[in-house]
Formats: sequence, structure tokens, C-alpha cells
Amino acid sequence: MEIRCDSCNQKFIATKAQVAQISKAKKERKSLIILKCGACHLGFAHRLRQEDAGKGEPEELLRCPVLACTGFVVQLEQKTKTVYCCGECGSTWKIAEDLFSEIEAIIKKFKYRRQAYRKSRQIWLPAGADAEPANYDELVGNEPTANPGV
Repeated sequence: MEIRCDSCNQKFIATKAQVAQISKAKKERKSLIILKCGACHLGFAHRLRQEDAGKGEPEELLRCPVLACTGFVVQLEQKTKTVYCCGECGSTWKIAEDLFSEIEAIIKKFKYRRQAYRKSRQIWLPAGADAEPANYDELVGNEPTANPGV
């Protein structure tokens, strides 16, 4: 299976493990997975075609809880562990509890951030784009950062 990397724009042949990961994602009706490029060796988001991802609504993703980041968190399944990461800012969380703690911290600091999430039992889930303020990306983008001018 040939895939084009979004990072370097080169084509590469997917490994057996990547083909299995893609098949599993299709069965789970996911619309996006993270793969490691065989050419540049960077991770990139690989969108599954809608007809391949299955019928129904596109998968909702959690908003990144990092200060001033408007990205989304994806779950990466590696050989023996799962990690969570944001392709926008590069932040990673080794366990869901760390991600959830960071979500709780950011929604205490910025009340509009709360609208991007909903809590079910002890798990934070995406509230969906319709629940977010129309200017969510602008609000988040204007959050003060530790490195002004960056």
C-alpha cells in the first residue's frame, strides 16, 4: 500500500504493521490515524477516505488543552502502549489521566474552554464543534503564552 506523507510530501510503502493499523481503524470507523513516514520518519495525520472509514458521522476529536493551541488530540496506539498527542503543538501525554488533568486545569483558567469538552463519569470527551463558541480558535489563539512574540 502506497501512502503520501503530509509532512514531506513523499510517497512510501506502508509496513505490514501500518497496513494492519489502517485496517483496524477502518473497522472502528475512524477518520484519522497517525502514521510514521517511511521516508522522513516523522509522524503525520493520515486521513482515511470516508468510504473507507465507514458510514456515519466523522470522528470527533478532543481539543488540545495546551495554552494558546487550537489543535486536536489524537490517540496513538504503539506496540505495547497508547499515547495521546497534538499534531499542532507537539504535546504528548503518556496516560489519559494526565491529559484529563490538563483539560481540568485549562477550563479553570479559561471558562470558554469548558464548552469544547463534556465529562462522562471520569472521562473527558469532545463536546463537538457546535458546542464551541463561534470564535473559539480566536479566543484560544489570543491566550497569553510564556514566550511573548513566539
